[in-house]
Amino acid sequence: MTQSFSRQSDLRATKPLELVHCDLCGPIKPAAKDGFKYAISFVNDFSSANTVYFLHQKSDATRATEKFMPIVLLLGRLNVCGRTMAQNLLMMSSDH
Repeated sequence: MTQSFSRQSDLRATKPLELVHCDLCGPIKPAAKDGFKYAISFVNDFSSANTVYFLHQKSDATRATEKFMPIVLLLGRLNVCGRTMAQNLLMMSSDH
């Protein structure tokens, strides 16, 4: 017997930086040359742009998030040629 599931599609962002996914990985063995054992990534759902921070300890994830948030706010507010930086990045990524 085949069973079908009706499922709504996942929520997708309709504009840059509207939805950002985060993933924390580790501990990674062996540790990197510089002693990094963890990695945290932030992915912009709209453009799939990915930012990765390497961490020595899992507890450094809070600091990495605090470092990432101003970038999101800055990209969402900067205007270049009458467009926000996020819109410019989107245009650049769509050119490739």
